[in-house]
Amino acid sequence: LDSGTLVQVLRAAVDDHGVVVAWDELCRPVFTALDRLVVRTGECVDAELVAAWAITSVLRAGVASGGRRAPAPRRGRPVLLAGADGEAHSLPLEALHAALDEAGRAVRMLGVSVPEPALVDACTRLRPRVVVLWAQAGTLARTGVLDAACRAGASAAVAAGPGWAGRELPAGVVHVDDLGTAITAVEHALTRS
Repeated sequence: LDSGTLVQVLRAAVDDHGVVVAWDELCRPVFTALDRLVVRTGECVDAELVAAWAITSVLRAGVASGGRRAPAPRRGRPVLLAGADGEAHSLPLEALHAALDEAGRAVRMLGVSVPEPALVDACTRLRPRVVVLWAQAGTLARTGVLDAACRAGASAAVAAGPGWAGRELPAGVVHVDDLGTAITAVEHALTRS
């Protein structure tokens, strides 16, 4: 429960190795282990909450907190990140935001539990090159929202998270379930738009 030490360790990992390595090799395994412990025993919810807070704090602080510095973000149409309506999990979106920021991509975060009208409004205003919609559970993964986002101005869409597994997605929409493939899908969509 030592949040200060957690933040220092995580910040050093991001500064030394970058967001993707820190997420894949440190943050995700630790959080997964804590989550399993909570599910199995009902204990350590406090440790899980502290870990989530520390991870979010470091990812939001950006890569410019130490030795690594992100290139200046490109101007123009951004990548737009959002959690499906009802979604409560933000860590995967935070990791993707930090990784895209580290790569110098223009990126905007709407956050979790974004109602369809709010996502459509943001797509109309920003006309994002790519919209990434995260859904942890299948009950939250609604393909019509992806269509609506593209009709409203997004050039491409990525369905991120395990909630989209096995779903028939609109034409051109890809499903990703980890940070590396999410970045690859976003970069691919950016080169096409």
